[in-house]
Amino acid sequence: MEKCDNTKERILQTALQLFNQCRATNVSTVQIAAELGMSAGNLYYHFSNKEHIIRTIWQEMIVPAMDEIMYNPDYRLSENGVMQYYIALGHNKYRYRFFYSEIGTLLYNDPELKQLYDARAEKLQAENHELISTLVRVGILQQMEPEDVAYLCENTWVLCQTWVVYRLLKEEDVPEERFAFDMFLSIYHVLKPFFTPPAVQRMETLIELAQSGRQRA
Repeated sequence: MEKCDNTKERILQTALQLFNQCRATNVSTVQIAAELGMSAGNLYYHFSNKEHIIRTIWQEMIVPAMDEIMYNPDYRLSENGVMQYYIALGHNKYRYRFFYSEIGTLLYNDPELKQLYDARAEKLQAENHELISTLVRVGILQQMEPEDVAYLCENTWVLCQTWVVYRLLKEEDVPEERFAFDMFLSIYHVLKPFFTPPAVQRMETLIELAQSGRQRA
């Protein structure tokens, strides 16, 4: 059983690497098997097709990683928490960039994945709304009309979901650290008009420190 699990994990890790490098639509199960030095039949013992592999990556890798970020209350208590939250999301997008850059095609090709994804997306959008509402309650964001909160939630969600496509079209070989930090900066500037003045001052100080640290590195 342990050997079986190890083989399955090797398939998933190799598939993820190939998908990120070449895009999932350009990679076949035969290529994945060849990269692993195994027969296609051995791969099919573990996964019925490429869609099954992608669905498993989503369920067993992407979802748990996202849950660690989305449901961490520490990210909602301070300006530094907000910064670390969006940087962590940026790292997640980068590490599974094939999924976010091809999401429309992947969901179209796998109705089962689309059903799972749609249900989860609804929950995560509700959690995003709770995040924004919490930032208002703790004084990082200003008091807003419910309509403004709804649109702010939608705009930050859309930016998170589409950042991979935009950023990799602009610079395909962007380093992961810069990719994640740039995503945070873009989202911050969407949120900034709604920050309280003291929160803006604290966040700008954090950004300046982070940027100077990156330059020294």
